[in-house]
Amino acid sequence: MFYVSEGRDLFQRVILQSGSALRPGAMMYNPLPTTEALATRLNCSLNRELDRSTLRLLHCLKQVR
Repeated sequence: MFYVSEGRDLFQRVILQSGSALRPGAMMYNPLPTTEALATRLNCSLNRELDRSTLRLLHCLKQVR
């Protein structure tokens, strides 16, 4: 769509990727440890009460630049 002249004004930037989501290893079956590590490195807190802290974590991650 980005390369079609009619779509040029629809996008500011693009990320070109290739691969398959069905590839073994593409899925994280236990993403919590990686999420906790990322939150710690970005100074965003992640409480074990995920239902309450998920929105706070999401807000914090969106503020990271």
